[in-house]
Amino acid sequence: MDETILQNSVGMRCTVLSKANTFIVQGSIASFEPKGQILQVKNHSGNRALWTYIAPDMTLKIQIKSPTQKGKLTVIDCIVTKATGDAILVHPQALLVTEESRNFFRQNVMRPTFITTVNNATAMHPCVILDISATGIAIQSKKKYSVGDILSVFHQQFRDNGPFYDLSFEVARTSPLERNYTLYGCQFINLSETEENNLCSDIFSLQAVELSTDRK
Repeated sequence: MDETILQNSVGMRCTVLSKANTFIVQGSIASFEPKGQILQVKNHSGNRALWTYIAPDMTLKIQIKSPTQKGKLTVIDCIVTKATGDAILVHPQALLVTEESRNFFRQNVMRPTFITTVNNATAMHPCVILDISATGIAIQSKKKYSVGDILSVFHQQFRDNGPFYDLSFEVARTSPLERNYTLYGCQFINLSETEENNLCSDIFSLQAVELSTDRK
């Protein structure tokens, strides 16, 4: 395992996922101890309730986005050795540096809305938000957009009683659907730290509702 990557991750924001890629919480890498191969991850969200899901011997995934290489993602498979309300100690088992993928904690939304601007021009195009992740959004629309177009939605909720967002995102890929619809995979741009934390909390809440429904 490349200890240099682990050492260089200290101070970086990270996302803590379950073994099944379910979002748990936003964190930050506080320290790395090479001798014992131990990473310390601190709770960055301020939400202690989410942190209580983590327990010793649990297998987790730590996802770190590169601050200098766009689209590069470091994923660390690890086992929890100690968990408190504010931090966890984990022992890395495997490390993978890969291209960023929206398959990490992608959450179904299925909400109709309007694209309010396209490349800063007023649009008001109807669409359906299919799913969201911490890095992007998938929409379905009959309007035609090109890769690289900048789309925006304003005053948008992803769950009932959730926060409102004004978001901009860039079309990264397109895929034709039936009945003249097109699927657009987009990446968020200029997402603030507060918006990112709120978005991850929304994803967690939506997943919790799905899990509760599945158990019934």
